[in-house]
Order: sequence, then structure tokens, then C-alpha cells
Amino acid sequence: MANRRKQIEALQRKASELADEFEALHDEMEEALENMPESLQYGERGQAIQEKIDWLDTCTDSLNEIADEVMA
Repeated sequence: MANRRKQIEALQRKASELADEFEALHDEMEEALENMPESLQYGERGQAIQEKIDWLDTCTDSLNEIADEVMA
């Protein structure tokens, strides 16, 4: 039982660490998008970046949910 508890705690830490990495990349990409000229922000390139930002946001939320659920 103690071994499983340690495994669960290790997975929780990994999920939290991954969530932090996804969030950092999300923030970097969001800043890059905001610094683009408006014509590019609303163009195809900007939309592609926004889709990746949204995906990173979803991943971060999912990883945080996993980390929280593991601890429950």
C-alpha cells in the first residue's frame, strides 16, 4: 500500500510539473501573439497560434484536474 501511495504522489508531482510547463509555454505563445501586428493576429498565422494556445490551455486544465484527482 505504501508503495502505491508513493507512486500516486510521484504521478501527482509529474502532472503538476507538466501543467506548469504547459502553462509557461501558453504564456509565451500568448505574449508572442499579442506582440504581432494586428493584421497577422487575425490572419491565418495568428489563428493557428491561437488554436495552439487554446490547446495548451486545455492541456493545462486537464493536467491540473488529474493532479487534484490523484490527491483526492
